[in-house]
Amino acid sequence: MLAIGAMIFSKLTTDLVISPIEDMVSRVNNITADPLKAAHEEEERILFEELAEKEAATKAMAANNSKFAELKKKDKEGPLETVMLEKTLTKIGALLALGFGEAGSKIIAQNMAKGDDVNPMLPGQKIMSIFGFCDIRNFTDATEVLQEGVMLFVNEIGEICHGIVDRYSGAANKNIGDAFLLVWKLEEED
Repeated sequence: MLAIGAMIFSKLTTDLVISPIEDMVSRVNNITADPLKAAHEEEERILFEELAEKEAATKAMAANNSKFAELKKKDKEGPLETVMLEKTLTKIGALLALGFGEAGSKIIAQNMAKGDDVNPMLPGQKIMSIFGFCDIRNFTDATEVLQEGVMLFVNEIGEICHGIVDRYSGAANKNIGDAFLLVWKLEEED
């Protein structure tokens, strides 16, 4: 009995404590090495999980399986603290990558690799890029005519602009009211 109890305790400890902590350490190391890459990998993982959930939910609805729905509901209502910590680390990494962008992510990665001291004045890199600026003509007149519908108008133009820029390997950098700053990073020559 004592041996069986010890084995069960060991398995529960591994499943509930040790494995999640190892996952968290792995995520922190990935964020340290390359915040942007870690954020992109996490976005892809979340997307795959959402697709798998939708597929499972569709199958469960088709089979009218209420037990599956109850298990999923319980899982989302009360996750373990370690799961919550993992999700928090993931969100922090994604926010770092989003907030600081590509250049800032490199500075963060270099600082985290060095250890204790943070040096925000690391030498920069020269990057060749093409910048575009898209401005909505006669925006003041459109605002007067559309009134509260102006945001829908701007969002529709933004969706078109962002889609085209993304299709041609660019990035919409900033939206400033009636204008959009667009960037295409050129390949680095070695």
